This record gives sequence, structure tokens and C-alpha cells, in this order.
Amino acid sequence: MPVAALGLAVYVAIGTLTAGAALRRDVVLLSVAWALAVAGFAFSMYLTYVELRVLHAICVYCVASATTVSVLFSVLSCELALAMRSEAQAGPKGYMADTQDRVRA
Repeated sequence: MPVAALGLAVYVAIGTLTAGAALRRDVVLLSVAWALAVAGFAFSMYLTYVELRVLHAICVYCVASATTVSVLFSVLSCELALAMRSEAQAGPKGYMADTQDRVRA
């Protein structure tokens, strides 16, 4: 599988999981999206190393992708931390239950 196709698959999977997590208020889906972002970030850092140390060339598209996956990793890390904190505060009702109760009222 070409690296670009693998990257596209990871971006689509992260987007789908994040949308599902937002719609269902599911911290598990958000955790899986975060895990994919971690894997994407690590692979991107490896590819950046190969660009700089082995190939001695910089690809503009690769830098854009590395920036995108870094931002995704950062945003999902913050979002996951907030979701886990919110879930712990909500107790047995689950993630964002207090927000759903306010919306219904």
C-alpha cells in the first residue's frame, strides 16, 4: 500500500471516529481516534527523519501532512483529557450526561 493511501485511510478513520464520538458522546471512539493519531504522529516523525537524514530532501506535501497529524494529535489529546474528566465527573450516567440533561431541559 502506498504511504499516501495509508495516510488518507488514517485521516478518514480519525475523522469518522471523531464524528461518531461527538454524535454518540462515546469516549471509547474518541480513544480509538486518539490512538490512531498517536500512530500517525509517530509514523510521520519517522518519515520526517527519513526525509532529513536519509534522502536529504524535503517534500512540501509531507511537511503539510506532518503538520496536520501533529495538530490532530494535539487536539485529540486535549479533547480526550476533557472527555475523560467529564466522564469521571458525570459518574455512572456516562460521558457528557450533564450536558445532555441541560439540552433537554
